[in-house]
Amino acid sequence: MQVYRRWQSRGVKFEETPREEVYGLVVVFSDIYGNKWDLIQPRI
Repeated sequence: MQVYRRWQSRGVKFEETPREEVYGLVVVFSDIYGNKWDLIQPRI
């Protein structure tokens, strides 16, 4: 969640808010070319 807030404050365009999945925390963001990426924080 810290990375999400930091990147958001720096102008990263997120497609959604972070969500919980069985394997961890996930959020989708777009790069400068419009490609979508998943940022995943796995469960420990």
